[in-house]
Amino acid sequence: MKHQNYYKREQAVTAYLVLLPALVIIGIFVIYPIFSGIYTSLTSWDGFSSAKDFIGIDNYIRLAYDSEFWNSLLVTVVYAFGVAVLSVFSGLLFALLLNCPIRGRSFYRTIYFLPVVTSSVAAAIVWKYLLDSRGLINSFLEILGIQGYDWLQNRWSALAALVFLTVWKNVGFNIVLYLTALQALPSSVYEASLLDGASSWQQLRNITVPLLRPMTFFVVVQALINSFQAFDLVYVLTGGGPRGGTEVLGMFMYRHAFRLGDFGYGTSIALVSLFLILGVTMIQWKVQIEGQEDAK
Repeated sequence: MKHQNYYKREQAVTAYLVLLPALVIIGIFVIYPIFSGIYTSLTSWDGFSSAKDFIGIDNYIRLAYDSEFWNSLLVTVVYAFGVAVLSVFSGLLFALLLNCPIRGRSFYRTIYFLPVVTSSVAAAIVWKYLLDSRGLINSFLEILGIQGYDWLQNRWSALAALVFLTVWKNVGFNIVLYLTALQALPSSVYEASLLDGASSWQQLRNITVPLLRPMTFFVVVQALINSFQAFDLVYVLTGGGPRGGTEVLGMFMYRHAFRLGDFGYGTSIALVSLFLILGVTMIQWKVQIEGQEDAK
């Protein structure tokens, strides 16, 4: 018995020693910044002075009455919803096409994945030139006899352009995820459905889509998290304009913290964004679990 207890203690010590480097890194780069950020959000700090004046929850009270924050939150929610829906639709559609035995399938997979490895800044600059009032898209429309449109100077068209840019940038990654899930589906289920006379559409609706729910859940969560953290594409394409029409929470936080020098308020915005992401993810997780239980 003593030998077993000694062996267990030895295993525990070994495990802690192995985990120690990772725990130190997590503590320095994750846990400490979170608690430091929480404290900073309770202060009035310009980012440069050594003194941080403690003001309690004043930044959060100010946030609750800030109309610009609510506008930014609305923009972020609309943007995140559009990105999540189109990410699922485009990723699944192209994955189904690329899963078919077509000629040059590897080439097409490579082409669709290229935007993922392309610099976000470079992609946004190209899209900005395309959507400019004298850009390629309007030049093409004028050839067809259609009057051009100032895409990035209208609130909703600029936000739509931002959604499509984000989806285009990440579609290759979503395709890879869905392709992996599709190739792991049991072929016996499809063979049995063929014997029952099921059509391709019926297989897709009643077999493929339900079996892909876990991957769809992952794609949606990933799209929502990335949308709430969006900054670089927005900064380069629209800069948050026109008139705050594309100012997502990341841009709103950046403006207050780095342009206006209000780091305490900017940190409170970042923490609110963090808890919103956690809340949305937990709700989706609960819905996913309840759906699986109902299916059983």
